[in-house]
Amino acid sequence: MRIFLLTFLCLNSCTWAQSKAEPSGQTLVFTNVNVVDTRAGRILPGMTVVVRSGRIQGVARVGLIAENHNVRMINAAGEYVMPGLWDMDVRTASTAAAWDEHIIYPLYVANGVTGVRDMGGDPDLLDQRSQRVEDGTLPGPHILVAGPILSGGKSNTQAVALNNPTEAREAVAKLKEHGMNLLTMRSDISRDSYYALADEAARLKLQFAGPVPDSITVAEASAAGQRSIERLSGILLACSSKEDALRQQGSQALANQDVGPHAIVTTLAMATYDPEKAWNLFVQLANNNTWQVPALVWSQTMASMDNTNLTVDPGLKYVPISVRREWELKNECGRCRKYWNWRRKNPRASSKWSIACGAPEYSSWPGATVQSLTFCPVSACTRNWSGW
Repeated sequence: MRIFLLTFLCLNSCTWAQSKAEPSGQTLVFTNVNVVDTRAGRILPGMTVVVRSGRIQGVARVGLIAENHNVRMINAAGEYVMPGLWDMDVRTASTAAAWDEHIIYPLYVANGVTGVRDMGGDPDLLDQRSQRVEDGTLPGPHILVAGPILSGGKSNTQAVALNNPTEAREAVAKLKEHGMNLLTMRSDISRDSYYALADEAARLKLQFAGPVPDSITVAEASAAGQRSIERLSGILLACSSKEDALRQQGSQALANQDVGPHAIVTTLAMATYDPEKAWNLFVQLANNNTWQVPALVWSQTMASMDNTNLTVDPGLKYVPISVRREWELKNECGRCRKYWNWRRKNPRASSKWSIACGAPEYSSWPGATVQSLTFCPVSACTRNWSGW
């Protein structure tokens, strides 16, 4: 079975070709094709799909198209088309030099990913790359730029420091002036800085996303307008009947930099899961339109660092040789193995991990890992995949 990603086909055949041979007004007509209806979860056989100037014009059982030299008919019998995919957690501006824009972005599109949400990096560099993609001079997905990461500590090209409410408001205002529509943050910002960020973002009509800070509950983050919660941060704790006590225990362990007791909090949160509290929380998240971006492949990879099969994964063909060698050294250095051996010897400190993406990172490569989530929905613990 072969699956074509319709948006990719349109982009590849029309938009990119505008700078080459094909006229911008060409119409592509796919006949007898199986359409994957991602909303209803069904296959629509024998459909006709019309694409004009890189945009889908219609999908129907029968299509009547006036014949002319700008119409290209493609008999797609036995083939499949589906909407392009989005990867909602990437960092393409802070990667190794081997992952340059001429490698990383085409890989996304080749694997059917036609849009990415870049969650932190040099905004000037990302804006330049995004413009080249839209101009058709750089093959790649549409890029939603979240700009530099807002965090505690010191500022650099990848991050902007938020160490107090004043810095938070100033940072939001500057990023608005820069043209950002989405802000991303780390979990280390203070409670006062978080609320200042949320208030200023609401005033300037900006969205913000990221992990829920340790000083904020999930319910508070949703009420404050956080657009999405990354890597399910805080969710287990928010569903516990002992949330307040466990939050205090976790905060104390974090302050003491004590990994063991902090990890046990997650186990205890699962043991005290309250279905009614969870239901009320999920209703609140839905009502506030707060999305979950669980980063599933990344978590699965971290939970499988001692799996030697990672070194023979066929997906490694997408990874530059220098990056593969770096990953091999990382796996052989013993740091990861020591950590996972510690987890086995301390099962109470172990917690369940969900599958993640977050490419390009160790054993997670652009595009291919998103496909693994899309076509293996059971292992991914989810059915509906959507960008916003």
